[in-house]
Amino acid sequence: MSVKSDAIKRVKDILAGSKCPQLLLISAHDQVRRRRITKLLLEKFAIGIGAEDIKRVDLSSIDASGITTLLEELNSLSLFSPKRFFVLDKFDAVAAAMQKQLLSLFDDLAQGVTVIALSKPLPASNAVQKFFSKNGESISLPQLEGFELKRWIQKEIKQNGVQKFSEKSVDQIAAVAEGDLDHVAAAVEHLSLLLDDNEALELSHVETLFPHHKDPSEFTLLELLAEGKSVQAELLLIKLLRSGKSPFALVGLLAKSFSRNLAISWLQDHGLNQTEIRQKLGVPPWLFQKQLSAIRRYKSPRLVHCLLATLSADAKLKNHSLGAEAIFSELAGRLTP
Repeated sequence: MSVKSDAIKRVKDILAGSKCPQLLLISAHDQVRRRRITKLLLEKFAIGIGAEDIKRVDLSSIDASGITTLLEELNSLSLFSPKRFFVLDKFDAVAAAMQKQLLSLFDDLAQGVTVIALSKPLPASNAVQKFFSKNGESISLPQLEGFELKRWIQKEIKQNGVQKFSEKSVDQIAAVAEGDLDHVAAAVEHLSLLLDDNEALELSHVETLFPHHKDPSEFTLLELLAEGKSVQAELLLIKLLRSGKSPFALVGLLAKSFSRNLAISWLQDHGLNQTEIRQKLGVPPWLFQKQLSAIRRYKSPRLVHCLLATLSADAKLKNHSLGAEAIFSELAGRLTP
């Protein structure tokens, strides 16, 4: 059984049971699945509980004062219900030292208190992961890829009331969202609003709403730069500009690509393997392989130089100091290994 199947089966088992684990960690790269599972858990186990007994806390900005307040709320008695639920979001954004203080609050929870913690995936050695695995339960939802990703998109389309759709539209949504389920969910919701009742979702709808996704020419551009073919890259840049491509979209593409390449290179230098890096950065496998190929040609200092060059080009575009074609002609020669 796959890791995904194990995780989903455990969620279903909990929902089919009579009691929610008192300490439950739900981790996934995307917010949409974390929040939907939480909603299902509350609908099942918090029936009849008022909003005042379901506390939601964003931990990304919590400080010592916030921890004290949370401790008081955990230990307080409810006047309305014997059950209370605490949904603690973004555990991954909490500093390591602060994580330990937070976890100490859960050592002796009162009966009737349930803590649902939400996080991006955490290493097995992380204090939060270790605590919930030992003292409660941890469910980690893996990133969806290939067939599983397409099947999730198809279900998402149907859940938004669209029963007919083409395979090309599904493929295009996956490409536009770069495998990010949060982006997929938002894209499908927007697309569903465009369609009339019983209208099928087609590739043209996706292209109309999201015209600035990475097309094959943009990947060719990145490959030409990585191969040191600055003249061909310059010609392709000019072609893209003259075809109506936004210069800011192009410089944004280049900056994002070199920024991600630099992050991958840095993580490699610090001992992380490819799987760990891809999961940490949330990069789809097909895109990750393309970037690994490029990184092999660049040294880290050169990647820094390339990123700075794209930022400089962005500033020149905003200042209108030169025409876009002149700026990109100069930039092409600065982005090779």
